[in-house]
Amino acid sequence: MHLRLAWALLDQDWDGVVRSAAMIASATLTIFIFMQLLILNVGTLALEAAALTLELSVILAIARWHARTLARDGAQLVFQCL
Repeated sequence: MHLRLAWALLDQDWDGVVRSAAMIASATLTIFIFMQLLILNVGTLALEAAALTLELSVILAIARWHARTLARDGAQLVFQCL
């Protein structure tokens, strides 16, 4: 999933980035829920969740920067949800 996210980011396919990020976040949440149900140590998952949060924040910043750059150049704004 991370490879798809990186590929979509390089292609500037923002819809693909959002879909991949949503899949990664939902998989992480699912793993967290199952670890809680099995009464396992979720401390290791906390590090992964923190890294995922940082990764998605950076991607959001890049998407906003890209949208502002396109708007400044007079091109159509492709990332309007921000």
